[in-house]
Amino acid sequence: MRNFARLALVVALAAAGGSAGASSAAAAGCALSVMLQLPVTMVDGRPMVSAKIDGVDTRLAVSSGYYFNFVSRRKAFELGMRTSKYLEPGVHGVEGGEDEEYVAMAKTLALPGVTVPSVPFMVQDGDFSGGVVGRLGQNAFSFGDVEYDFAGGVIRVYKADGCGADPMVFWDHKAGYSAITVEAQDDDQPFIVGTAFINGKPLRVMFLTDSRRSLLTRDGARKLDLDLGAGDRSAWATAAIGSFKVGEEEIRNTHLLVSPHDSAYYGAHVDLFLGADFFQSHHLYLSRGQRKLYFTYSGGKVFNLEAPVRAADDYGEGRAVTGQRARSTAAETLRHVQQSGLGPSP
Repeated sequence: MRNFARLALVVALAAAGGSAGASSAAAAGCALSVMLQLPVTMVDGRPMVSAKIDGVDTRLAVSSGYYFNFVSRRKAFELGMRTSKYLEPGVHGVEGGEDEEYVAMAKTLALPGVTVPSVPFMVQDGDFSGGVVGRLGQNAFSFGDVEYDFAGGVIRVYKADGCGADPMVFWDHKAGYSAITVEAQDDDQPFIVGTAFINGKPLRVMFLTDSRRSLLTRDGARKLDLDLGAGDRSAWATAAIGSFKVGEEEIRNTHLLVSPHDSAYYGAHVDLFLGADFFQSHHLYLSRGQRKLYFTYSGGKVFNLEAPVRAADDYGEGRAVTGQRARSTAAETLRHVQQSGLGPSP
């Protein structure tokens, strides 16, 4: 089956942004061409980009934890976006009927330096916090390598040529860097997932731009036999960590925020989430061809230990967003969009 996810935002961004210019090479013979460059502003601890949907100024959060672009139902209505319902065959709800999903089509999505026609957004019932209309999901960045430089206020997508196994740490050759192998990314698993070590024990970790804070799930804490005290088990807690290690970077005698929820609540079989606090304190480069995530420490506090005071402050804003991955791949989403008559034809 053709990868229909590349028929909409991915192909349009790659074509429109391909002439954006070239970056410094990571090493001799390694050429990086900037395909997309997005100025990023941190608002309330989350990365935001300015955009226009059908000519209306909006703000979208950059979300490595959303598999697709999302918009709130109310905002889609306010923007006059055409919305359509479709059923996902073979997916059944508790009453035996097929689950309903909704998609809203933007006639144009204008990002800095590029305007893309006919962009689909999945529809979310509740509003997003922070005054944002919706989320730019992983499908918006899946056509190249991605550099995350939140301290510098930018995200770039690159086409890498001739880089082989060269370390992709072109921003500061003198700085020591770390790298980890990440799981293969495709329509079924588009997220940035690897392995970290806490007190010497391996945990599956996901890198999340849209989580204000890094967090350890409750079942992850149980795997580590951490002492969380005798407090309320339904409350957020802080755990003392002897050693946190990801790649070659190790932090000793630190603390991590422990969620009251197991990983199933977040819709992912992941023990640890490294959030926007980690991204703000590091410069990162995701090499898809190498299946490597490179990063260097930029400065500042790595872990935000401030517990959420409301569900909307938690990752997914109190919803198990990544759980929708089990219901629909990006390719299937685009296929249903096309069948509904909203999207571009293959």
